[in-house]
Amino acid sequence: AGCESGPKVPDWSINAIGHVDRFTEAWLKGDQRVARREFDLARRYHKPLSLLLMDVDHFKTVNDTYGHAAGDLVLMRLSDVCRVNLRSVDLLGRFGGEEFVCLLPETHGEQALVVAERLRQALAAQVVEADTGDIRFTVSVGVAEAEGDDASLEEMLRVADAAMYVAKKTGRNRVVAGMMWLKMGNHSIGTAMRMIQYGDAD
Repeated sequence: AGCESGPKVPDWSINAIGHVDRFTEAWLKGDQRVARREFDLARRYHKPLSLLLMDVDHFKTVNDTYGHAAGDLVLMRLSDVCRVNLRSVDLLGRFGGEEFVCLLPETHGEQALVVAERLRQALAAQVVEADTGDIRFTVSVGVAEAEGDDASLEEMLRVADAAMYVAKKTGRNRVVAGMMWLKMGNHSIGTAMRMIQYGDAD
C-alpha cells in the first residue's frame, strides 16, 4: 500500500455523493456527505466519534502469488467481515485499493480500539478459498478519535493514516492508536502514537 512509503495526506476533495463501490458495497472515499453529516452531528452535540483506517498486509504479494481475481475475493471478504462486526450506525468506506475506513459514531477512542482489535482478529481467522489456493490475510489498523473543538475529519484521517503506517513498520497485523494535540493558535495539529499493545508481527 502507498502508506508503506510514509504517511500521506488523504484526498477527500472529490465531491461525488451517493456513489457506492459496487465491488465491495462500501462507500468510496469521495462520498463525503454521510461521513461529514456524522462528524457535524458529533461536533454539534458533543458526542464522541472515532475512525479506523485499515490496510491489507502484503496485498501485492497476494495478487502476485494467487492472482488479481483472488485478491478481489480477499477485499470482498474483508468488506463482508467488517459489515458483520460493525453496528448498523457505523460507516464503512473503501478508501482506495486495499484500504478501508470505518467511521464509528458515539464511540470513544478506547472503545474504537476494542472494535479494531475485534476486526483484526476476525480477519486474521479468515480463509479465502480461491481457484489458485487458500488465502489467509491480516490487516494493519490505525485508530483516531475526534478530540477538541477544532478537530476535523481530515485531521482524523491523517492521524489514523500515520498510526496505520506505524503499525506497518512495527510488524503489521496490529492496531495502533494515534492521538492528536492542538498547538498554539492556528498551527497544525500534531500527532503522537500510543504503541498498542494489540496484535502480533507476521
